[in-house]
Amino acid sequence: MSYKRIRAILTYLAETYGKNDSIYPKDPKIRAQIARLQFFDLDTLYARLFAYMIPVIHRGMKPDPKDLEKIHESLKWLNSYLEGHFFAVENRITVADFTLIATIGFMNSSGIDLSKYPNISSWIGRCRQQMKEIKMPIDFYYHPASSPCMSVRLLGETLGINFNLKRLNLEEKEHLSPEYIDINTQHSVPTIVDEDFALWESRAILTYLAETYGKNDSIYPKDPKIRAQIARLQFFDLDTLFARLYAYMSPVFNKGLKPDPKDLEKIHESLKWLNSYLQGHFFAVGNRITVADFTLIATIGFMNSSGIDLSKYPNISSWFGRCRQQMKGYDKITKETDEIVRNLLKGKLENFQIIKRYGTEHRERKEPEEHLERDSRSCRGIFLSIISDKYQF
Repeated sequence: MSYKRIRAILTYLAETYGKNDSIYPKDPKIRAQIARLQFFDLDTLYARLFAYMIPVIHRGMKPDPKDLEKIHESLKWLNSYLEGHFFAVENRITVADFTLIATIGFMNSSGIDLSKYPNISSWIGRCRQQMKEIKMPIDFYYHPASSPCMSVRLLGETLGINFNLKRLNLEEKEHLSPEYIDINTQHSVPTIVDEDFALWESRAILTYLAETYGKNDSIYPKDPKIRAQIARLQFFDLDTLFARLYAYMSPVFNKGLKPDPKDLEKIHESLKWLNSYLQGHFFAVGNRITVADFTLIATIGFMNSSGIDLSKYPNISSWFGRCRQQMKGYDKITKETDEIVRNLLKGKLENFQIIKRYGTEHRERKEPEEHLERDSRSCRGIFLSIISDKYQF
């Protein structure tokens, strides 16, 4: 990329995406100062650095000492200019600082002595501190069919987290790429990368995001008793509610077999337990939405989309309605997930007529076994992504 274009990009990004005009102020006098420093960097500071380094990098020659003298001359000018300046323009960081730091940072890394320029050295320190506090978006690796991914996105929306969405094409095995396995050895979704910290498993991600980015502790309270209740519900979801759903649905997708009615009975048994627990609860833990609700909504939401009848569980139905209303962006975020689940499952489950929405009578397949086996192989991975954090085959 042309170094000239980088300056244009910095200006464009600051003006387009800045929450206010602090980084690229609208005041024409301040903008003129920023432009002057950008041109000084391009035409003098960077140009002299380029002239000094190019023989070394491209021709393997010794640099010309005269070119180094010119660099130091330009550094003296900058050092004098920065006298009395906290940042390049006035007392706040602007596009000018982001422009200059690239050139000065390279000089510092390449061994050019900056210690004789106290104003530049102090300015570098302030830029490092200030730019460190500028938070990069969290990379979020996901698939729209995955309900655990959906729950993480819902929490992110509620917390106002700016996710850098990275959709993985699981059908094309993008999750098995060396680059992704380097991030997540389990090659599962969802996965987040928060600067240098990678994390997978949706329940762990939910807890981390709530504790790290919650404006207060309402979504993940510090009270150890409340946290214990949240953990209990997360384990109940993982070990009972979700586990039974997985056991019921897995034969359809993995082997093209009829699901076992006994597994459906176990799902309803676990739903009865949850329904009883929710008696008198506005949300899963107390009267405010917590990480527990974002955990449970993934499994219950999938059940609802797949046709499992929740109407016989009034407490779950009421809780589900409150969550949909309280969770910011619920309809927008879940729409694609819900459509994929319904379309995929309708095609599969119509072969067995196993769930109320698609018929209640268990009967033999409508299509030859070999066709269903072939079809289930093609759907196996997407099924795993839909109802779990896993995609590991």
